[in-house]
Amino acid sequence: MSPTASSPSLLNRNKYPTFTRIIPSDTSLNPSRIKLMKTFNWTRVATIHQNHELFSLSIDDLLTRLKDNNITVISSESFDEDPTNQVENLKKQDAKIIAGNMYYPAARKVFCEAYKHGMYGEGYVWLLLGEYISDWYKEEDDTLSCTKEELLEAVESSMYIGNQAPVLGKEDTVTIAGITPQEYLRMLDEHLLTFEDYTLTDQASYGYDAVWSVALALNETMNILKTSPLEDGSFKTLEDFTFDDKEISKIMLQELNAVHFEGVSGPISFFEGERIGLIDMEQLRGERRGCWTIQGGALSDGSIVSKFISLKLGPDGYQWAGGSFGSTDWVHWDDSLIDVTEEDGSCFVADMSQQKWKTVQCSSKHAFVCKKVAGGQVPLDHTPLIVFTLVEIYQGIPLMMYIVMCSVATLGIILALVFLTFNIWYRQQNLEKLPSRHICLRLCIYFDLISLTSSCLQIITDRHLFVMVAVLLLLDILLLAAWFIMNPMKVQRENLYRMEDRENQLILQPYIQFCTSDNIIYWQGALYGYKALLLIFGTFLAWETRKVTIPALNDSKLIGLCVYNVVLLSAIGVGVNLALDTDPAGSFIFTSAIQIFCTSVTLIVIFVPKILSVYKYPEGKPVTTMKTNSTNLASVDGNLGTDEEIERLKEIIDKVSTRMIWFHYGAI
Repeated sequence: MSPTASSPSLLNRNKYPTFTRIIPSDTSLNPSRIKLMKTFNWTRVATIHQNHELFSLSIDDLLTRLKDNNITVISSESFDEDPTNQVENLKKQDAKIIAGNMYYPAARKVFCEAYKHGMYGEGYVWLLLGEYISDWYKEEDDTLSCTKEELLEAVESSMYIGNQAPVLGKEDTVTIAGITPQEYLRMLDEHLLTFEDYTLTDQASYGYDAVWSVALALNETMNILKTSPLEDGSFKTLEDFTFDDKEISKIMLQELNAVHFEGVSGPISFFEGERIGLIDMEQLRGERRGCWTIQGGALSDGSIVSKFISLKLGPDGYQWAGGSFGSTDWVHWDDSLIDVTEEDGSCFVADMSQQKWKTVQCSSKHAFVCKKVAGGQVPLDHTPLIVFTLVEIYQGIPLMMYIVMCSVATLGIILALVFLTFNIWYRQQNLEKLPSRHICLRLCIYFDLISLTSSCLQIITDRHLFVMVAVLLLLDILLLAAWFIMNPMKVQRENLYRMEDRENQLILQPYIQFCTSDNIIYWQGALYGYKALLLIFGTFLAWETRKVTIPALNDSKLIGLCVYNVVLLSAIGVGVNLALDTDPAGSFIFTSAIQIFCTSVTLIVIFVPKILSVYKYPEGKPVTTMKTNSTNLASVDGNLGTDEEIERLKEIIDKVSTRMIWFHYGAI
């Protein structure tokens, strides 16, 4: 009988057939771990242990149990002195639920590495052994590369759960010795006053219960030997026992396994040398501890039979009472698995001053016990995978915008048709009406000039203008035809920047569609290039004729304004359209607005003055002045009815004729 030998190797009944112990082995703690994992639906776990037979055998048993319970082991790590690589591997495997077996100095190193890799906090659960000394993580350790504060943060912010057998039973339970666990502790304290050289260990209760177990087994063995003969028909007593007496040994072992009583460490019973009793699972949260009590043993799956909250009201407020199961001043037992009883956001805690439960409001002060404040969610065994739905959104032209621009364009077409109708209706009427003799005079001047320069000057008629326009139009057709034949247009899709809607777990993928072709930049360059040359030439002509003011012969100023309008808006439109290539709506509305505005301004500038003139002078507007800079004709005032003026004009014609003759011969 051993009160404290917990090595799993002692479970080998072939080597140690009569070995029995009070303290549960590390292997006997595994069923409670499995039960906890199944309770919280953890199906992905990892293990890490120190390379020592004591821990290796226990982890091997745990791995077997995990497999039998369909729990996936994503990684199983072991280390000698430095756990750096092993913790890093756990991080790579996304380990959240980690079972570890090691001595507490090694546990400090593991948590130090866990801090460096960010494996701490509410998302991580560390299932370690619970028999570590109090505040084991607060001890100074020069071998660590972490500060004391960093180690405290790693341990206290994580869900650290240690499981162990309770060293004391319920404080008000009367044991087989007729005393309660608390009375037992007082007895030990009294003996320590007498024997000052002795110290009290946490496992002293195991030794006390071990003596009682052996005593009860020997007592029953003695009774059996008195009433039942052995196989050879003889009767023996305990005094006749020797170590090679297998028959008496068998009886003693049988009675030891049949022992069942209430000890100071809790219920005592055995199965094949292993104690069946309570297993505590102690959770450390912010230096405060709570505990689940697991009923089970080495060969039992175990079951959670109770759960308690050991809080007491002390001078520093509500605190966890004591540091473990047996040292609590007052314990409330609850058959449910609810963290704390909640009622309208309140929590129930133990008020030690009045020995009753007291309701307190959930707040940051009581966050460690109030589920709603603390989170109230079971930690996941993996990094949560948030599934976002990809929603594709076509960034086309809004229907309302299209309708508005079509309506505006329709108004522009109607305006053009009105001007066309006006032009056809008044095509035979001169907008400038002159007296008959004045017309004859001007015709004489005109034809006289033509006759003088007929060998070097040509008259541009309407037919020539139509041919020029047709040539330009044919050039456009040939260029576009070559473009579409050599590099046909095709519809291409382009995805824009994605946007996240985390509230609805959506990923919004806007996209656009546009027409394009191979070598489009060269085709556009050729098209824009020759159009730009035409605009430059038109601008030059408009500038050179800017001072011509003969309303009866041409509309040079108005045409010049139209040319300037086209050049300016075309330059702006091309630049902005290239900049808005990924914004179909913006490109559409801007390009449409530019085209409609430019065309409308041209129509209005050309035709509105003519409409006003027809409205004001239905029979034609009399010409009052004529001024030109293209010839040496002098300014003529509005009175052309006198003979003196006619004679003066003839003199001017003679002078011009003389100069044109010299120009004619000079050109020859």
